[in-house]
This record gives sequence, structure tokens and C-alpha cells, in this order.
Amino acid sequence: MQDDAKSQLAQLTREEAVFADNIDWTMLGMTKEQAIDLMADRVIQQLTSINEDDRAIVAMATLCKLLVENLAFQAMLDNKTNSTEK
Repeated sequence: MQDDAKSQLAQLTREEAVFADNIDWTMLGMTKEQAIDLMADRVIQQLTSINEDDRAIVAMATLCKLLVENLAFQAMLDNKTNSTEK
């Protein structure tokens, strides 16, 4: 079951996700496909390890955390980190 879910998640990510062109996948020591597979596995492990009633809120909290990190990292890349501290 977990393998099926991981495969579905990885495939959906490959089909639907738009990745920035400036990502240097070699710095990770893996390909984009390997990174997707690894993260899909981790997501499935995280969500299946908690109570089903809590999965949606945990998924939303995780998504929110990642979006905040992405925003901060993008600002750092754009040298605009001080513009958000007004």
C-alpha cells in the first residue's frame, strides 16, 4: 500500500510540479527524479505514521512550513531579505 501511494505521489509530482530552472541538482548528489522519489517516500512515511484524523492538518502544517521556507530562500536568492522586515 505505501509503495503504491509513494509511486502515485512521485508520478503526480513529476507531472504537475514546476521546478525552478536554476536548481543545480548535482549539488544534492542525486537527480531530480531521485529527489522526488526520496521526498515522496518521506511524505508517505510521515503521514501514515500518524492518526488518520490528524493527517489533513499535519499535511497542511507541513505544506505551510515548506512554503514559508521557500519564500525565505527565494528572498535570500533575490537579495531581498530586508524588504520583509518593515
